[in-house]
Amino acid sequence: MHGHRWRAASALLALAPAAAAAQEAAPAIPKEHKAQADRAQEMVDRLEAGDKTASSLAAARALREECLASGNHRSAKFLAGSIVGSFPDQLADHRRYIEILLVRGDVEPALEDLRALVKERPTDCAAYAMLSDLLVEQGLPDRAMDVHAAHLREHAWEAGPLYARAAIALWELRDTATARAEAESLRQAAVQPRVRRETSDWLRANAAVIEEGAARMEKDRGILGAASRRLDRFLWGTLAGAALALAAAGWFTRRRP
Repeated sequence: MHGHRWRAASALLALAPAAAAAQEAAPAIPKEHKAQADRAQEMVDRLEAGDKTASSLAAARALREECLASGNHRSAKFLAGSIVGSFPDQLADHRRYIEILLVRGDVEPALEDLRALVKERPTDCAAYAMLSDLLVEQGLPDRAMDVHAAHLREHAWEAGPLYARAAIALWELRDTATARAEAESLRQAAVQPRVRRETSDWLRANAAVIEEGAARMEKDRGILGAASRRLDRFLWGTLAGAALALAAAGWFTRRRP
């Protein structure tokens, strides 16, 4: 028994320096963050107790932004989530919560939350744009195109998603045929009833930009293709010449009977 206790004590003594080193290496939580965390908890308790007035919402927003400004993303997320739960109709606060998730590097939760938001609130144009941008950043432009298609089913001929689809098709997918089709959709939107003059002009101008970009991309591909074919011909000629040279060398160096 004494031997077991001695070995256990020795093991604890051996671990003590490592634990102390880990404690020293861990960054100390700033006093400001600790104070903010306490205030955030008080605010959340206040909201959950039913204090859902305009003044409490304003105070919660102010504290959330204060936490963000000081780099206290943990408390900012905690408070932002409580605001969303307490004031579900405040879509701007919901989007702010998602932005905080992204600041923290929580990409997958942000994607899930955005998908849920556009499903529950299909009229929230900003949420569609956020989801599309995030999908493009994640290397998923096809899914971003689908997001804008869903947006257009809710808001037909909307200028923003129409242009976004054209731009993604051209610059992300590098699909000139699809980009030209989307440019045509921009022109069709420009002549829809009740479209304001400035919006119509914007749609036409951007359709031209997409068309020019598609033409330039196709021209560049043609030039690169021609250069590649010239290089192929040169390489094949070089290989053929080398083969002939080897054959000739073999002929002249072979032993005569």
